[in-house]
Amino acid sequence: MGLAWLMIAGVIAVLALILIIAMYGLSAIFNLVVWLFAGAVRMLGWLVAGLIRLGGWVVYGVRRVIDRIRDARL
Repeated sequence: MGLAWLMIAGVIAVLALILIIAMYGLSAIFNLVVWLFAGAVRMLGWLVAGLIRLGGWVVYGVRRVIDRIRDARL
């Protein structure tokens, strides 16, 4: 009977080890997903900031052209 309990304890230990390894793997995958998502959000932030700056440059350029046309008419 003692050997049966030892085998049961061994099976439980192996299952616990497999569960620990699986949880570690899931944690690593989750961290990778979070890291990639954070990188994507950061890139989107840079893209939006760049588009805002580009829009500002376009508005500035259009205003300069309009000012030159006004000055040429005067």
